[in-house]
Amino acid sequence: MPHPVKPMVPSRTRPSWWLAAVVVLLTLSIFTGCRRGKVRPAPLPQRTYVWQREWNPQVSQAVDRSRADLAGYVMLACEIEWRNGKPNPVRTKIDWQVARSKTNSFSPAIRVMPYPGPFSEVDETATFLCNEARRQVAEIRAAGIEPNELQLDFDCAQKKLAGYAMWVRAVRRTIVPLPLVITALPCWLDEADFPNLVREASSYVVQVHSVVSPRGDEHTMVCDPALARSWVERASRIGVPFEISLPTYRTLTGYDGTGRKLGSYSDAVRPSWPQGTTVREYATDLDAMAALVASWQATPPTHCKGLLWYRLPVDGERNNCSWPALRSMMQGRAPARSTTIHVNGKQPDEMPVSLADISLVNTGETDSPSFAGVTVKWDEPANLSAAEPLPGWRVIRDDHKTTFRPVDSTMRLTPGSERAIGWMRFEKPAILHVQALP
Repeated sequence: MPHPVKPMVPSRTRPSWWLAAVVVLLTLSIFTGCRRGKVRPAPLPQRTYVWQREWNPQVSQAVDRSRADLAGYVMLACEIEWRNGKPNPVRTKIDWQVARSKTNSFSPAIRVMPYPGPFSEVDETATFLCNEARRQVAEIRAAGIEPNELQLDFDCAQKKLAGYAMWVRAVRRTIVPLPLVITALPCWLDEADFPNLVREASSYVVQVHSVVSPRGDEHTMVCDPALARSWVERASRIGVPFEISLPTYRTLTGYDGTGRKLGSYSDAVRPSWPQGTTVREYATDLDAMAALVASWQATPPTHCKGLLWYRLPVDGERNNCSWPALRSMMQGRAPARSTTIHVNGKQPDEMPVSLADISLVNTGETDSPSFAGVTVKWDEPANLSAAEPLPGWRVIRDDHKTTFRPVDSTMRLTPGSERAIGWMRFEKPAILHVQALP
């Protein structure tokens, strides 16, 4: 007897498993799409200025040690001064062998000293500027380096930005297709001619430093974080690509008896200010700069394409931060501050000593160790026979302890370095207990 034939299942009822798979795939797609919308933005690249007129071994060393952490460098290539109204170029001696790199970009910058005008695209001054731009681009290419851009750094009077735009237009046409980037002061942002000026360039750098805080001398800082944020927000609204220039330095400013500002300097030659000039030091808040970086890296400002630090730390500079401090700020992390005290060249132990040379070791990342002095105690208070400070320090003796304090509260100590501060002698060996005062 033949077996009965099983009826065919209608095709519309067969793919129930397939429909379930489709639902799962759609769910995963929607979930993935939502997560994709929250992907962390790419970090803003960070570069630095190398602003020395001559690359000595310290400058070359600073470039070498920072290569792994920086996307590139903008080098001072020429500074144009004015003599009797005529341009006089002072060109930088660059170590091209050090600058030549396969991993970092190097670009030249022309610094133009204050110029009152008039401005034109075709006069003798504009022609000189264009020729100098052409010369600098040719020189860096002759050294085997293809620059990312040419920068023009000119602190134009804010009411003459329309005239400056003529220079920018002429120079950009001269070096095309190489991008021309100009630096911009925050006070330009509110000028009606500013948007037209930056549109004549390929992009610009808004400098949020070297601005006196409006809160008074006791609160003045090189960069006010609140103002920096507001300036960057205004720059974003213009719609032209820009970078943010952040400070690494401290500056000294001179004032006459009436409070009039005479000038400022950092590591340049101190100006010849008259007798009676009041000099004030204004610092960069390194922790605040790190917080700005962390904020902007988490949420990059619209149209911002990177950060540019002024300037690269070089060994021997007094008024600049250390390289470890800059590296920590680039990571969005406040620089560490710590100090270790040495007795006779090593950390104190349980061995008694008769003669103790006291020294400090900066084990942090800044050149301003976080301490107010050093206190030394010992087991038998009557044992101390002598305690002497070294120059720059004073000593306070007590029956059971001795304290060394710096004479200058702005003492600097390079990270990793050691400095002797004084010595102590005991009638018989004593075990010392040392402590840094916060």
